[in-house]
Amino acid sequence: MAAKPRTSTSVQEKARLGITALQAGDFRTAKLAFSEAVQADKRHPGLRFNLAMVEEGLGEIDAAARELCEALRLKPQMIEAARRLALIARRYVLDQPEALEPFGIKAALAFDELDRQPLVDLALRHLAGRPQLAPLLERVRSGDADGAARDLAGKRTGDLLRNDLFLAALEQGVVADPDVERLLTAVRRLVLLDLPDERLQDRALFAFLSVLEAQTALNEHVWAESEAERGALASLRLDAAALSAGNVDAAFQLLKGLLYRRLDQLDIGGLDADAAAGVRPKALAATVTSRLRVAAEEKALEAALPRLTPVTDPTSVRVAGQYQAHPYPRWASVQRPQAGSLRRALARYFAEERLSFMDQPFDVLIAGTGTGHQAALAQLAYGGMARVLGVDISRPSLAYARRKANELALSGLELAEADILALPETGRRFEVVEAIGVLHHMADPFAGWRALRSVLKPGGIMLVGLYSATSRRNIKALREEPGYPGAGASDALARDYRAALMARGEGKPGVELMRSRDFYALSDFRDLVLHEHEVHMTLDDIERFLAENGLAFRGFTLTPHVFEHFRMHYKDDAWPGSFANWRHMEETHTSLFDGMYQFWCEATG
Repeated sequence: MAAKPRTSTSVQEKARLGITALQAGDFRTAKLAFSEAVQADKRHPGLRFNLAMVEEGLGEIDAAARELCEALRLKPQMIEAARRLALIARRYVLDQPEALEPFGIKAALAFDELDRQPLVDLALRHLAGRPQLAPLLERVRSGDADGAARDLAGKRTGDLLRNDLFLAALEQGVVADPDVERLLTAVRRLVLLDLPDERLQDRALFAFLSVLEAQTALNEHVWAESEAERGALASLRLDAAALSAGNVDAAFQLLKGLLYRRLDQLDIGGLDADAAAGVRPKALAATVTSRLRVAAEEKALEAALPRLTPVTDPTSVRVAGQYQAHPYPRWASVQRPQAGSLRRALARYFAEERLSFMDQPFDVLIAGTGTGHQAALAQLAYGGMARVLGVDISRPSLAYARRKANELALSGLELAEADILALPETGRRFEVVEAIGVLHHMADPFAGWRALRSVLKPGGIMLVGLYSATSRRNIKALREEPGYPGAGASDALARDYRAALMARGEGKPGVELMRSRDFYALSDFRDLVLHEHEVHMTLDDIERFLAENGLAFRGFTLTPHVFEHFRMHYKDDAWPGSFANWRHMEETHTSLFDGMYQFWCEATG
């Protein structure tokens, strides 16, 4: 929605003209009016925000992002601009991210109400085109990552390691750029193997390493390690008494360990939250005490979780074991949707009368909720009338979900342990069921889907996500290779296998996985490549199941440009499109459903 700026009379007239044109859908006139208003009053954030909205509507995405960053530079607390920038960063790859105002990106990263990961990606792409980072990445690509790391942190602390936007990006989200990862891995290796502890007394370097430690915690220490690094880690001597007494040399050893391992994986018995408060520097003490308290909180939350049904299916038990050891995904933030946005989005798939149940209290089931990101988003997006229940077979994952829900003040979100197959026995029924990314990990996905169908109320709606056999051909091929480490591989084997995939030449099997966000954190990588059990589907399978179980297909959840492409090639095929044509489109665009088939359907009987 356009903002109503306060400024001089002539500028107000141009702004009013722009708003009127925008409301009428006349983006060209609106752009001209807002552009003239911005030229007349360059320091007005509202005008720049309105111009950005118009430019986005015209498909001028880079220009829109530039105006949003300028608006945030002028008014850092402008959450509307930050939200829009985050959405643009999630939906598009900019042609010239280096041209953005860096302070605007950093301002957007400060909002807890946003999904910050797309902004982290944007920040790193911006910096990759700037003088502080671009030459270093060229050296990484030429095979000189170690030399670039020495120049950054060897004798002095380089400007990049002091860059506010770089530090904010590392602290707020996972690095999903392989070249940046290689550079940071080399810096970490340098610190552990070669730097004298005296260098860590450099405040700027220590501050950077504290942020780097936060990054390795976010990615769950997924980066490659050499044998020399593993040997040095094994040689670290961590003294709880010295740490609690404020010994700085002991703290340096702890920081080195935390760059590679979780706190509970280090040999440091006797360091509880009270003792850790004595660690110096204070910033490290804050990190350690926070981690210890979060672990204790999640343990208590796990013990208090209700169990709706037992988990007895052998495949479910194996899969539960994976997610108990590696809860997935470990999310940090969620994009708070605007009130009513989900109902407006659902209007694309369902007639308004089918959504009238949302006018009064209604029940939503999130099946396979994992760490609760989907359930938290559902509670926010469906609004105050929704009673959301998230179920999963992993209690540690649910404990993580409960902690994050508490942080977001989602006290009404219900979370419980349950097996999908046993849900019909609970007697509970739901107007909405969401099952994204869970059915294909069951021994019989269709048995699980039938169980969910049976708990759907008459006329209820369902969101389903299933692995595509076409798009998972690459994963199937990797699982059949002799060097595949297998589900249940140790962390060390998982890291080594991932590093081997990264080292393969362009065009080799598995290299394409670096385009997936799930490649860049350890539990995510396990879910992507090393899963205990997965079943792949075809569109024929889905079409047949829908017909046999009284469900009507209402459309895939894909980006607008995919739908435009579909309409262009199948002009006579009305929404939501026939499975025959979607099959043909997938055959010609094999990565179309790379994430999974994700679609809405509704009960017809």
